[in-house]
Amino acid sequence: MSDKYNGWTNWATWFVVSEMENHQDWHRQYERLVRTEADASDFERIAKECLFPSSSVTHYGEMSRKEFGDVDWDDIRDTLLGD
Repeated sequence: MSDKYNGWTNWATWFVVSEMENHQDWHRQYERLVRTEADASDFERIAKECLFPSSSVTHYGEMSRKEFGDVDWDDIRDTLLGD
């Protein structure tokens, strides 16, 4: 049995990607990162700015800051660059 979630490393990784695909402004930022072949840390930075815009925000929808720490940024970067 695979530990993957909908083809991604885990639920947190899938959640970030699904949110990215459903928000036009966020998606544009990710497209720019793909064009420039940015590092995984750049993908994380953009997601953090979108999901948790201030230090007082502890949840975004179903995702908590703790779950945000479970996101596999290399998986996101590698998959998006491979598309």
